[in-house]
Amino acid sequence: MAGRRPSPRPRFAPAASAGVLVGLEVVIWNEATGRIGAGPSTVIVNTASLWVMALTVVVLRRPVGWRPVAGAVVVLCGLALLRGTGAHRLELAGIALAILAAAIYGAYILVFERAVSAARDGISPVLWSTAVAVPVSAACAVALGESWHLEVGQHAWLALLGVAVQACGWLLIARSLSSFSAVAVSVLLLLQPALAAVWGVAFLDETLIAIQVAGIAIVLIGVTIARPRADRATGTG
Repeated sequence: MAGRRPSPRPRFAPAASAGVLVGLEVVIWNEATGRIGAGPSTVIVNTASLWVMALTVVVLRRPVGWRPVAGAVVVLCGLALLRGTGAHRLELAGIALAILAAAIYGAYILVFERAVSAARDGISPVLWSTAVAVPVSAACAVALGESWHLEVGQHAWLALLGVAVQACGWLLIARSLSSFSAVAVSVLLLLQPALAAVWGVAFLDETLIAIQVAGIAIVLIGVTIARPRADRATGTG
């Protein structure tokens, strides 16, 4: 009918679904980080671009070529090295949780891309997905018996993390998704795990032996190999 406002539900639903996914992903990622460290868990979670490609094939029925297969093989080799040896051997359960978080993160990127394309602006998808993610993560925290007691300084750090890093970061990602594909953006986000490994060693007293550093490098190379040729040619990365 002429003059009738379109329903906001179609635009809200993808953002809400993305919020559920990222709420679960953050909890699982946090558990993985507690088991294997910030650097390794972040590297594994950012193999999400491979899951983006896998979901593109399985769910959206879109071919992505041979690169994801080759890249996945290289990533698996890197993960084997990343686990380490001896006293530095990473817990297998932590690695499995990080891989699960990566799969959910990949699904989130695809759904969030849909939310961005359906929205009239780049802010509302971040707003609604965050609004849904908070209670989802809170419910998980209650189920896991997490402590809610925080000092004033801890509240300040969480506020800084939530506003300066999470919200502002995803506003920039939402803007990028309006210009680039979800695959291209997920590959660009490889800067995150590389820097997380550096920050973990520099500020969190984490230790990485040579074989683990090689594993991190191989994982990042594998994800880069999996990047579709079309994105390379257009220069969107």
